[in-house]
Amino acid sequence: MAQDGFLDIVNGTPYNWTLDNIHQTNTWGFPQSVNAFTTQTIHIEREDPGEVQYNIPGVGSFEIQARNNNGFSIQVVLQNFATQNSGQGSVVELGWNHDGNITFSISGTQGNLISSGATHANWMQQNLKTIGSRTLRHLCIPGSHDSGMSKLQHSTAFSTIHNTVTQVNSIANQLAVGVRFFDLRPVISSGQFYTGHYSLVDIAVYKGWQGGCGQSLDEIIQQLNQFTANNKELVILDISHSYDTDTGNNNYPPFTAQQYIQLFDKMSAIDNLYVAPSGANLVDLTLNQFIDNNRAAVVVVMEDGPSIPEPYNSKGFYAASQFAINNSYSDKNDVDQMAKIQFDNMKRVRTNPDAEYYLLSWNMTQQGLQNVYGESILSMATRANYHLYTQLMAHVNKQSYPNVIMIDKVENPDVAVLAMAINTLISN
Repeated sequence: MAQDGFLDIVNGTPYNWTLDNIHQTNTWGFPQSVNAFTTQTIHIEREDPGEVQYNIPGVGSFEIQARNNNGFSIQVVLQNFATQNSGQGSVVELGWNHDGNITFSISGTQGNLISSGATHANWMQQNLKTIGSRTLRHLCIPGSHDSGMSKLQHSTAFSTIHNTVTQVNSIANQLAVGVRFFDLRPVISSGQFYTGHYSLVDIAVYKGWQGGCGQSLDEIIQQLNQFTANNKELVILDISHSYDTDTGNNNYPPFTAQQYIQLFDKMSAIDNLYVAPSGANLVDLTLNQFIDNNRAAVVVVMEDGPSIPEPYNSKGFYAASQFAINNSYSDKNDVDQMAKIQFDNMKRVRTNPDAEYYLLSWNMTQQGLQNVYGESILSMATRANYHLYTQLMAHVNKQSYPNVIMIDKVENPDVAVLAMAINTLISN
């Protein structure tokens, strides 16, 4: 029996791609063209090897190849052009996902193209000529949800990887593939600072907190400093959902003012903390103001907690009023319901480029016994992310687009390529 799958081709460029040649893959139904800023989904039935070639006017051509060497897989060859971090002739290995999707994306314009397959550790610096003069309100960047939860430790009795872990890559690896907005949720466990993922369970037979810790704050700071030492990028750390888990399972209170001071002291070890102009609204500063002249910048946004005291105030640490984010998660385990809520919110909030800074919270939430027996967070994220690549471009335009695309399970640079597709769309 044939094994089916799907290939999502994301054209994040202003050029219409045209089919030049096809060999031995007639049953796949590749379209004659993939228009600018659209996504085409191709149904693939596993079969003998074959090739399909597309031409990008004024740029060059790439070939999609089906290979049966040591198992069926799909790869893409950049035949006669290069993208950032992928040279001419590079082979992008997409693999194969039986009954699932694989994605290939190219975004940007001639001379500033980025594509699937390569890391994008310095994508902001590489694109400063085209996006540096734009404010954060007029940009789209990739983000990760519950960013520190790529592992599980110090967990409660009913917390498992199934219902607590949201990421498969550390902060270091997420930075390397292009993530620039991090949802960090600090907790205290055994007197130390970690990231955490906790929720209050209130049912007939039990009431209490369940969850666990991910990466330690020390580990994250070390990885962040190693990254910014070599990559002069802007990184935003969004701090919320603080809990002191040392107080007992029936009551995990938010940090006290003194515990926040301890958190600020710890995070002061972050290199390249950005000092903003007095009274600045950070979303109205340009990217050049953060990272021009080959410098890195780290912004810490405190969504919860007391007012930020000296000597931390506006010296890398900022209250939510200085970086206001419209962020509303869907609380759904159905991908279509989640998508509709997020797209409807975006259209309501982002009526024009100067509207509120909007975070597209592309995350599914386990419901009821699903926390124990049902689909895992990471499995739901796999489905959600495929829908993101196939649906998002159809819902954005120059007036309405997300400023942050925040996902679970950051696996590769595709979310960064998608963000750059939006940046290209709104600048053309």
